[in-house]
Amino acid sequence: MYPNWAHFRRYVLDQAKAEIDHLAHFTLTWREKRQGRKVVDVELKFWKKDRAGIEAAAREVEQPRVGRKHRRRG
Repeated sequence: MYPNWAHFRRYVLDQAKAEIDHLAHFTLTWREKRQGRKVVDVELKFWKKDRAGIEAAAREVEQPRVGRKHRRRG
């Protein structure tokens, strides 16, 4: 359990998004709905990548897992 939204976004959503964007044929976005300063709802959206993005993700999946984080970060 994460004590607040900022921790959940940083340690779960941001890392999941980075991996999905790197390895999948789609990308992830989200929109936070707030009441005042409090996040009360999150809307997740998945978008299909363009041809070049799909091919890059397929090439990455074919490579060994070792070094994947380093390649993702550039």
